[in-house]
Amino acid sequence: MNLKSLIIGSAAATVLATGAQAADAVVYADPEPMEYVRICDVYGAGFFYIPGTETCLKIGGYVRFETRAGISSNIPGFQSGYTTYARFALQPDVRSETEWGTLRAFADVWVDYLAGTGGGALLNEGYIELIGSSGTLRIGKADTPYTRFLGYGGLDTVLDVSADVYGIANGYAFANTNEISYTFAGANGFSAILAVLDNDNSNTWATNVEGGLLFQQGWGSIGAIAGYDGWTGEWGITAALTGNFGNTTAKLQGFYNSDLTGLPDFSQYAIFGPGGVARWSVLGSVAHKFSEQVTLAATGQWFDNNAGWLAGAEVQYTPVENLTITPGVHYFEANGANFWGAAVRVQRNF
Repeated sequence: MNLKSLIIGSAAATVLATGAQAADAVVYADPEPMEYVRICDVYGAGFFYIPGTETCLKIGGYVRFETRAGISSNIPGFQSGYTTYARFALQPDVRSETEWGTLRAFADVWVDYLAGTGGGALLNEGYIELIGSSGTLRIGKADTPYTRFLGYGGLDTVLDVSADVYGIANGYAFANTNEISYTFAGANGFSAILAVLDNDNSNTWATNVEGGLLFQQGWGSIGAIAGYDGWTGEWGITAALTGNFGNTTAKLQGFYNSDLTGLPDFSQYAIFGPGGVARWSVLGSVAHKFSEQVTLAATGQWFDNNAGWLAGAEVQYTPVENLTITPGVHYFEANGANFWGAAVRVQRNF
């Protein structure tokens, strides 16, 4: 083989090898465009668009730890000693705009642990809402309108002495159940609500009915709501007046309940004090905001029918954003017996 033939053969082999390698080369596809999470500021802070949709989501909730202690003097259901409990609450809020208005779904899921008792999960609230220009339709589980429409007892204070945190679950006829309700919201501060609710005491056609009126302005609010118990045939009514005085807010609320049969057959609208079921009750609350970090709140409630009275005070201290430390004291008295108690709650919101 001469030199010319060798050069031509080598060139041909090189071309063939290059062609084979090109045929076997891996071809990489262009990367898919990235989809970033978009902020949804239509409904306030914390909402974002679920990727690929026009639905907005906010994931909120809190983690809580509380220590309670008390000294009892023969009040049934109250014992001396102390206990601790912890809670994780998850509160997803989903909203989107539709031809019918804002479509919302909200849930409040509790996972609790009480020392010496154990833990468990609870769907505290879970409902769907259609929010239009003139009102809101709600379907699902929540605190009843009778409980929430005029504001919770004690100006929504953390350690509300008439709430179930101290064992008096019906200090202001508190209840939580399924409902279908419509709330009308006028442009002048007037609102009205009408609701039908499950009666947890009966699975017959024992539906409860509630209706209320509320007028709100910068100076405060005035309103009333009534409820009829479809199982017992009993009824209740409550009215409240709230005033705003700069950094101070005060509230006066009265209750009437037609049922005095006592536990466990009292109606959903019964008010239950330290000494039992009352027909009448008056609750007063005041809260003063000293600064962005410190608020002092106090609540007192009187019950007729020898059901006693109670009082409590607390300091809500927020040293840093989303962290609240709340020490509180409370006192119950009925039929010559009494109960002193204290609690400290630490809560991190998100």
